[in-house]
Amino acid sequence: MEDCKHVVEATGLEQWMAQTDGEIKLKNCPKCKTPIAKTQRFMNMVKKFYQDVQRVKKRVFGNMREIEASRGELRGKLYKLEAILNENSPRLPFRTHYDRFRIHQTSLLEGN
Repeated sequence: MEDCKHVVEATGLEQWMAQTDGEIKLKNCPKCKTPIAKTQRFMNMVKKFYQDVQRVKKRVFGNMREIEASRGELRGKLYKLEAILNENSPRLPFRTHYDRFRIHQTSLLEGN
């Protein structure tokens, strides 16, 4: 196999590639578990597995451009709401609470 350099009997590899365990994932080398991505004989199967994985990712995570656009819209609405709240109740620290949340969220994303 090109990915890990293991040698597997052709009929054994055919059976391995044809097996389904209900999971949508790339197939791995049966000896070392390296993902099989380069194989001339099974390239159509590898492409199908890859497309299945990409389809699931898109369904789970959504379209990233749409998510970013929605996130921008929500930020804009939040800033408008904060401005209205701060105008009506200048004693309440709405902005400070949101900033603390944003700092906490950023530190979680950065692994701090």
